[in-house]
Amino acid sequence: MTQITAKSGETESLKQEPLLEREVLKSWESSFLEDRGGCQRELSLFKLKERSKFMSLYSPSTGPLMPKATAIWLIENTTLTFQQIADFCEIHILEVQAIANEESSQGMMGASPIVMGQLTQQEIERCEKDPVEKLKIQTSMSEILLGAMGKRQDAARGSRYTPRARRGERPDAIAWLLKQCPSITDADVIKLVRTTKATIVAIRNRAHWNMTNIKPKSPVVLGFCTQDELDKIVKSFS
Repeated sequence: MTQITAKSGETESLKQEPLLEREVLKSWESSFLEDRGGCQRELSLFKLKERSKFMSLYSPSTGPLMPKATAIWLIENTTLTFQQIADFCEIHILEVQAIANEESSQGMMGASPIVMGQLTQQEIERCEKDPVEKLKIQTSMSEILLGAMGKRQDAARGSRYTPRARRGERPDAIAWLLKQCPSITDADVIKLVRTTKATIVAIRNRAHWNMTNIKPKSPVVLGFCTQDELDKIVKSFS
């Protein structure tokens, strides 16, 4: 009987051991999920902060190009209130106070918004007379950056690479332009097709060495310019 009870006790202990293992595994799993959830929450918060930083860099801004440097100049050279400077530079008034007390931005040189074309002396004097008035910016940071981007795109467009296979078709594009718009200037042809003045003069006077094989074709079809660029020049002569 004792052996039977011993065996039954062993079987009961064997039954209990998997239960304990399962409980331990469940507790470990729950703690692991909690840790993983915390990491996921921290990761999502980090991504949210980084996204807000990215959006703040590329979102349209109505403030000056260098806010802190502009604030330093306005503090040193005008009698504007801290609130007026903070509103114009799009920074907190406490930061303006810290700059004035030399607690922040030490060693930074001031940048004149008048020199950068973002304010006029008349606008500053108008707001100095009335502390309630707000400064009106002439050219915002977004406009300056967009203008610089437009210039870069124009420069890239002007230096566009022409494939070697298309270079032989350049006289065809020149002939088409001279035929469709006889009053077009050599400078406009050069701008559209990126050729030399000597080539244009030769085709205009029908003295080109390959004149018999030149067939007028649209520079848009040949890929030398866009339709908008062509229309803009043709309309000026129509």
